[in-house]
Formats: sequence, structure tokens, C-alpha cells
Amino acid sequence: MLAWVRKNIALRLKPEAPVPEHSPRLHAWQIENNAAFVTLYLDSSLRGCIGSLEARRPLWDELAHNAVAAAFEDPRFPPLRQDEFDDIELQISVICDFTPLGLLTEGQLKQQITPGLDGVLIEYQDKRATFLPHVWHQLPDADDFFMHLKQKAGITLTNTGDTMRAYRYRVTEIGENGE
Repeated sequence: MLAWVRKNIALRLKPEAPVPEHSPRLHAWQIENNAAFVTLYLDSSLRGCIGSLEARRPLWDELAHNAVAAAFEDPRFPPLRQDEFDDIELQISVICDFTPLGLLTEGQLKQQITPGLDGVLIEYQDKRATFLPHVWHQLPDADDFFMHLKQKAGITLTNTGDTMRAYRYRVTEIGENGE
């Protein structure tokens, strides 16, 4: 799968490259609709991350689409350059066990989350944001994790009794860095 993701990025950088073909030996889970994120790192720093929490297309197609989007369309970063390509590390996060938790205060949400294992999606009014489970490596303290997640969403809750809609999920991670 990592080779498939890398080939799709390379194709965008080098349009004359041969189009990657689906392997004739795809496993059933690769052709079933599934949600996934593709994350790019450059020098151990985030370089792009795009994905979906909703299963909308076969995983193989989801990965191809999100690879190109993470490399060239993440609004937080300029498009990937050819000279960066060989140095990027890729990580695939396939979403599983997506669970709605309902309307919760931040305190209630913290009690239902397992740091280091759970990804979190929060929604408040028309704002939403998610952090994949690997974000816990950078933000291991739950208070910091949720503060940054709310900032990412643009949510400012002033009353500790305010509720937000929340979801938790787990991922299967495949990375070039050995994870």
C-alpha cells in the first residue's frame, strides 16, 4: 500500500511516469469501501495530511486520492516539490471502530477517550476538527490535546458545561518509519 501511495504522488510530479495499475492480487479489504488518511512527513515534521472519516470509495482508490491531496492540496502547506519527494516519509491510517459518543462536555469526553489509542472528532455548531491517534505522540497531555483540537476547529468554549458532539475511532497504521 505504501508503494501505491508513493507511485500516485510520483505520477503527479512526473506526468510522463507510467500510470500505476491495480494489483491483480488485491485483498478483499482493499477493494471494500473504507476511510483512510495519508500523512506525509519531511524531516520528522508534518508536510501534509488529508483523509476522510467516512467510507466513500474502495480503500485502494481512497489512498490514491488522499495521497495526491496530502502532497499537493493540503491548504496548510505549499504543493510538494520534486526535490522533496525522495525525503518524505509516508503514513497510512485506515479508520476502524468509528463510534459516536453523543453530546459531551470536554470533561466527559476526556473520560471516554484512551490517550495514545483513540482518534477524536469534535463538532460544535458549524465547526469541526479531528486528530488522528498519532497526534498523542506530540500532545500526550489530554488538556493540551483537547486545547489544540478545539483551536484547530476554531471552537472557543467559555462555559465548562458547554457540550460538543464527539466521536472516537481507532486506526490501523502503516508507515515507512517502521510503525
